[in-house]
Amino acid sequence: MEYLTFRKASINDLESIMLIIKKTIIIMKSENNPQWDENYPTAEKFLHDIESGSLFVKTNENDIPIACICINMDSDPAYSAVKWSLDKPFYVLHRIAVDPLYRRKGIASSLLSFAEEYVKSNSVNYIRTDTYSQNTGMNKLFRNSGYIFRGEVHFRNLPDPFNCYDRVF
Repeated sequence: MEYLTFRKASINDLESIMLIIKKTIIIMKSENNPQWDENYPTAEKFLHDIESGSLFVKTNENDIPIACICINMDSDPAYSAVKWSLDKPFYVLHRIAVDPLYRRKGIASSLLSFAEEYVKSNSVNYIRTDTYSQNTGMNKLFRNSGYIFRGEVHFRNLPDPFNCYDRVF
């Protein structure tokens, strides 16, 4: 299956992105993973990502988003409690999602590869990220992609911690 290259998301993509998120939440709930729900992530959050130029999409042959990733330098204050690999400038990966119709086709791995190339193109070689400890798919993706577990933090009053990862390249 051939896909167009990654591009920055536009306001016109918001409806498609939110549909991906709604489908993802249904799957998360079926897997007893409360990481995302009707309260997070919101359309307003994605709108901010779009307006700041930090949200990227991968599209199908019709230029419809099938996956998204936010790449910026915004980290939560809770990150300060983690023993990270380096104390130098870094980018953070947020809100990674793939339309369930396109899962198991290497799209999530391509999102990480794209993020790493984007970060390098901005003269940085260090990424931090996190995912809910119950999100087995994302935890496996990060580990299999060379990201190293660095600790745990708590967000949004969820019962279990979020696993923090980083990668230097």
